[in-house]
Amino acid sequence: MRTFLERDIPRLGFSIPAGILDDLWRMLAHTHGQLLNSSKFGAALGVSHTTVRSYLNLLTQTFMVRTLEPLVANVKKRVVKSPKVYVRDSGILHALQEIRDERDLLWATRSMAAPGWALLSRILSPRSQTGSPIFIAQLMEKKSISCSRSHG
Repeated sequence: MRTFLERDIPRLGFSIPAGILDDLWRMLAHTHGQLLNSSKFGAALGVSHTTVRSYLNLLTQTFMVRTLEPLVANVKKRVVKSPKVYVRDSGILHALQEIRDERDLLWATRSMAAPGWALLSRILSPRSQTGSPIFIAQLMEKKSISCSRSHG
C-alpha cells in the first residue's frame, strides 16, 4: 500500500500528500459499506469536503475503492443522497483495518459489511456487467438498501 501511495500515485501525475491519502483510505476502510460523509472526513483530515471527493475519485479511478452512487429519483420521501464506499480488495481492507488473524476478524465490528460486499462484488463483476451502472436507493428512516441497474 505504501508503494502505491508514495510511488504509483505521483507517477500518475498527482501531487497528493501520501499521508493524507493513507489516512483517508484507512477511514474509508473503517466505514466500509457505509454512507460517505465527506464533510466529516474533511474535518478530520484538515481539508475541504470537495478535496475529499477528489481524493475519493482518485482512489476510485485507480480501482482501490468502489463507490455506489445514490439513485436520485423524484420521490416524495427523504432519500439518502450520499454514496456508499467499499474497499475493493478484502486483503487491503483487512490490512487497513489492522486485522491480522482470524480472531481479529471475528471481533471486528466494521467487517460486518464484508459479506454484503462479497455479494455486491459478484453482481458488479465484469462477467455480470451489461454496461449499465448500478445505483443504491435508501430511505432515511430505513436501514435496508436496494440496488438498481439503470437501463437508459
